[in-house]
Amino acid sequence: MLFLPLVANAFTGNVEIGDLKYSIVTKGKAAEVIGLASGKKPTEIVIPETIEYEGVTCNVISIKDRAFYKKDFIASVTIQEGVNSIGYGAFNECSALLNVTFPNGLLRIDEYCFAECKKLNELILPSGLIEIGKHAFLNCNSLTKVFVPSSLKTIGEGAFSGCYVKSVYIEDLASWCKISFYSITSNPLYYADNLFLNDKEITDLVIPQGVTSIYGNAFYGCQGLKSVTLSSSVEYVNGSAFYGCSGIKTIHLGKNLKNLYASAFEKCTEITDVYSYADIVPGYYNAVFKDSYIEYATLHVPDDLVDSYKTSSGWKNFGTIIGFDSERMPQCAKPEIHLNEGVVSFTCDTEGVKFVPEIVYTDKSFNKIENIHLASNYRIRVYATKDGYRDSEISTIEIIQGYGQAIILGDVDSNGLVNIVDHVELTKIIMNQ
Repeated sequence: MLFLPLVANAFTGNVEIGDLKYSIVTKGKAAEVIGLASGKKPTEIVIPETIEYEGVTCNVISIKDRAFYKKDFIASVTIQEGVNSIGYGAFNECSALLNVTFPNGLLRIDEYCFAECKKLNELILPSGLIEIGKHAFLNCNSLTKVFVPSSLKTIGEGAFSGCYVKSVYIEDLASWCKISFYSITSNPLYYADNLFLNDKEITDLVIPQGVTSIYGNAFYGCQGLKSVTLSSSVEYVNGSAFYGCSGIKTIHLGKNLKNLYASAFEKCTEITDVYSYADIVPGYYNAVFKDSYIEYATLHVPDDLVDSYKTSSGWKNFGTIIGFDSERMPQCAKPEIHLNEGVVSFTCDTEGVKFVPEIVYTDKSFNKIENIHLASNYRIRVYATKDGYRDSEISTIEIIQGYGQAIILGDVDSNGLVNIVDHVELTKIIMNQ
């Protein structure tokens, strides 16, 4: 006769084994860590792979919410293989915690998990990790290095807020480009200046073939970058992807690029040259190059698209727009803008040029107690063009017309020009000389 095991032998409940307290379901052969055993105050904790209870081997699969909340005597945590999640606030405010060793099978680190662990100084996230919850490492302000696996897909809002990370280490560029950062402080690069790939700092970034989209905030604030090259597979650069990368001088945009989204290269203040190999002018959304001083930079494009770039919103703001084949041609001299008795005129040291001006007109009102005076504000841009020559650099001035006179902003000596003489005079004024 066949005898089956009695279901009554199964156990569901809490038990204490060694330093730890567990919730166990012996029928499922599973255990979860829920805290410390009564009266225990260990400085080092080891979460085992399995435990034995009443002859049943149970796999330790998780650490529950707030399991070690405010245990300010814990200095070291080692989590062995098998644990796949760490719950909400599990180690929140463990103020003495110096280091954590994670298992490779870990899938998720939950919200506020290690928040306020102010002595944690290095974070090696394990292979296989998929998600980090919001504020998971909030105010871990001693954290200097973060190692990120290629498996990571999502980092929640403010996960690294208040963490003054110095360096971020990744193992795969393509995977890094696809991480969903819910906010700028989800990305440890928000604080770090440097990004390392397999222990080598990335200065000349080349996005690998196969990447079609660079997610928002991906390289936010990475000041160690000197150049960026997008492979031909890249179609989209999303919002703030390279925001504040103030070391970038040169950018190469791939031939299949379709759109640059808001603030993609905002505050990249050292840009000198952008090369766009796209077959059509890419979409340019709000503030792509805001505060990057592109009026002093050169945009290099296919010759048959030069005119299109010069009339396209955003792109036309580059100081110089030139075709690849035309770069070997001589360039027209930069024109000068003159104002004489309310009449604007242009001159150029290159003879026979045609001037192409753009005038933006707005009204400004100046308020006083007694009355209101109106003045007109003009922003004038002009470049010189000539067959067989490259277009000149763009000259700009701002004129305020009012009170019966016209004033060129920056024209200190009032000769109708803004040039080096004005800069010298202005410097003397500032220095009280």
